Amino acid sequence: MPAPSTLPPAFDVHVGLAEQGKIHLLSGEHGPALVYLREAMRLASSPGTPEVFSRHYLECLIEALERMGSWPEVLAYCDKAIAFYATRKPQSVDQARLMLTDLAHIHQRRGLVLFRSNRPAEAALALRQAQELAGRVPVELPLTHTLLLWLERRMVVDERRLEAELQRCRYHAVRPDTLRPELATPLPAQQLAMLAAPGAPPR
Repeated sequence: MPAPSTLPPAFDVHVGLAEQGKIHLLSGEHGPALVYLREAMRLASSPGTPEVFSRHYLECLIEALERMGSWPEVLAYCDKAIAFYATRKPQSVDQARLMLTDLAHIHQRRGLVLFRSNRPAEAALALRQAQELAGRVPVELPLTHTLLLWLERRMVVDERRLEAELQRCRYHAVRPDTLRPELATPLPAQQLAMLAAPGAPPR
């Protein structure tokens, strides 16, 4: 994402909401995090907004679902993203590298979720796809390498060890060192409640 000093005023709203959502996510407040990130993504989908914003917010949204343990939803998002990229053709070498990198990370995320869901054969397949795509960029995916090693050795890995590996590989996009709290924009309680209500319009 662009540095704070280069953000046009029109982007202040969705950037501020996204940063507030990240604060909630790092605090373990997943419900509010989802509300803020979905609203930021909705606003960033308006014409004229660079795609980098909505892509980043979607990644943060999926990460929030992943931290909640909502595996089916994460897998559904991954499958949609893979299907989306299957319909796109890169217009340049740089765009091709970006698409391959994105796809590699999507397959890695899918493989991790399948690993956590105790579906080893499917996890290994997804991770090998991630590895193959990453090799074409090339880009390093140390987490993929570790997960495949664990699968090959049929290791039983508890959540503490897995989380330590995620931290070591800097897997999460939302981390204290990537947060920009000075840009965060909290919503009034009433507006937040309206967006979070079950009957609220789809975001």
